[in-house]
Amino acid sequence: MRDDLMFDVAVVGAGPAGLAFTRSLAGTGLSVALIEGQEQAALRDPAFDGREIALTHNSIRLLKSLGAWDRVPAEEISDLREARVLDGGSPFALTFDAGGADRLGVLIPNHLIRRALFEVVEGQAGGSVEPALVARPERVEGGSGKQSDEVEKAARLGEAGGEIVGHRHHLRFFLSS
Repeated sequence: MRDDLMFDVAVVGAGPAGLAFTRSLAGTGLSVALIEGQEQAALRDPAFDGREIALTHNSIRLLKSLGAWDRVPAEEISDLREARVLDGGSPFALTFDAGGADRLGVLIPNHLIRRALFEVVEGQAGGSVEPALVARPERVEGGSGKQSDEVEKAARLGEAGGEIVGHRHHLRFFLSS
């Protein structure tokens, strides 16, 4: 693997948002670096983390359009018919129902969403998109100093769970396997 790579887009963080964004760039002709602190094996088969994600109908449509929806086992998808939002010890609550529809949305285990999205990103082909590149930024060099500081900050935030997208930066990564 080359040490010096030029990308149109750098996505920091391979959580659901970072993976979905990377997948949405398929077919655009843009080259993409997906930067993540976890090893690829952990991304391919993420461990159960106890979190369930509530998805609206729009989120379901998005996962379908990205090719990830059918990769989530149907028996792991639970209908969400009502939601209640509480604020600490307040006696008040905000309640949502399906409003005549069959469901408000669905609940899906977070690790299964991440697995499905990684599968479609890893398998995407064609163009100059390189989504299977998962780098652990150990040292970043840049021409302006400011740029490398921004990338190092983005990498720290990405490892903390945030997704940051940079556009048209020339980044020099020292990649680890």
